[in-house]
Amino acid sequence: MKRLLSRSIIVLSLLFLFLVGIYIGNKTSYSVTIGEEMKENSNTSNDGVLFLSSIELDKKEAKALDNVYVNIKSSGASLDGATINLVRSDGKYSINLNVKGIYEKPFVEIPKYVNTGDYVIKSVSLVGNNSDGSTFIKNYIENPKSSDDVLFNFNNKIKLVADPQNLDIDLIKSIKLNTNNFKPGSKVYLDIDYDKDIRVVRLNFTLDSYRMYSYINSIARNPYIIIPQSAKVGEYVLDEIYVETYNYGSVSYSTVKTADNKYLAYDSRYYVLSGEDNESETVYYDNANISGDIIAKISTSEKIKKIEIMSEDSPVISQDLFSSIKGGNKQLIIHYKDIKYIFVGNDIDKEKTFNATVDYKEINSNSEFSKYVKDGLLLEFAANGDLPGKAKVVLEKSSLFNKVFKQDHVNVYYYNESNKEFELIKENLIIGQDEISFDIDHTSTYIMTNSKINNSIVYSSNEKNDDKKEKVINKPNILLIIIIALAIIIVILLIILITGKKSQVVNNNEENEESAKIVEEDFDEEDLRENISKANEESFDDE
Repeated sequence: MKRLLSRSIIVLSLLFLFLVGIYIGNKTSYSVTIGEEMKENSNTSNDGVLFLSSIELDKKEAKALDNVYVNIKSSGASLDGATINLVRSDGKYSINLNVKGIYEKPFVEIPKYVNTGDYVIKSVSLVGNNSDGSTFIKNYIENPKSSDDVLFNFNNKIKLVADPQNLDIDLIKSIKLNTNNFKPGSKVYLDIDYDKDIRVVRLNFTLDSYRMYSYINSIARNPYIIIPQSAKVGEYVLDEIYVETYNYGSVSYSTVKTADNKYLAYDSRYYVLSGEDNESETVYYDNANISGDIIAKISTSEKIKKIEIMSEDSPVISQDLFSSIKGGNKQLIIHYKDIKYIFVGNDIDKEKTFNATVDYKEINSNSEFSKYVKDGLLLEFAANGDLPGKAKVVLEKSSLFNKVFKQDHVNVYYYNESNKEFELIKENLIIGQDEISFDIDHTSTYIMTNSKINNSIVYSSNEKNDDKKEKVINKPNILLIIIIALAIIIVILLIILITGKKSQVVNNNEENEESAKIVEEDFDEEDLRENISKANEESFDDE
């Protein structure tokens, strides 16, 4: 019985060790050559190929913060991400929504700063994954503007409804630009009295049927707007101010009192007096107005050193724009609301489009990430996969920063949606007086927090590259439990084996002593003599 028990324990232990070995092999430190692994498991004929067959929203009406599920049918390379652009029927507002849950059940979250109205899909950006792990973007749009775009006729309409309370908030008390005379490519500074919860302010100028949108930069420090290089000469009317907040939604102010807008009195006439300045080292363009001629000028001009692009209402940047600065020292600065990306020509190694869409919000108890981290900001970038090159992301320091972060440094993590794990990008990143910045080479979801996330993948310093990534998973609790369990089993086995040997020795000694007693008890001297006598008699008879 004891032998059977011992053998059973040994078999179970070996089975346990086998399972643990599989677990550790899958979860602990490993080195993977991504290119080779992808080539073995993928069909290279699909590289660079991604077709959109159809896209459907599961709702015809949604409110702020609702989830709307998306049915995306595509073929070719595997789908790695998507962004949907919705435009209100009057053309005044557009929303760029990142598709979440792309590997499971895709959906978009309606932002809380949505404006009420009927919206239609105008464009969709899809991210494909090649056999070597590289990524690419295909843009499907109703009105293609470049060779990067694919014509697609969408038939999706949805009514979005804002929180009515939003219209009751007095966010802006006054606003005044310090000049009425603008020049293309110039900065115009202004004074603004506003609620500290404001995230974004956009000024809408009109010249007949032509619209010019200008977002206020550096609103917390020295606010200014940029007049695009391609602005038309003429007399403009500032007819609307659009405001987004961190917590209360959005408000539109107008010189005309309407049911949907709040009224704000201000001097509304401004003038663009002259054409584009060809001698400037820094040029400013609205991405919606980028043309082949502008890209050619950027590429050939020795005078231009810095190109600043306003992409808030047209967030997909053409690959031709990156090609125009590739291999040089020119800077491409892409503005998207209160965040900007900085690319340098010498760092551009891929000619591909880039979607600048990004949003961030506070992590709260309702967030799917609250089980990993209790404080911080969630940055949701459009899924671009690998960027055209390394980029510096710069976030303006805001009231939300002061509310969320209690220390002067943060840890930055990238969340890998495919394997549900975090990757440490930057540790103890110092928050500056005016802004915070860090480098990235791919986009998806990032977390900024004062805390440390335990179940994360950590890249050793500066060892990340396109071909090989050394990954170390920090899961000390699980590994510690496994080690302790192994130690306990080994000790138990040793005790059983030692105890079994001692027991066998004792049993053998007891059996030998008993046999000796039996022999001694059966021995009789008289019987022995009688037997000897009989033997002698038999011997004489034989003679």
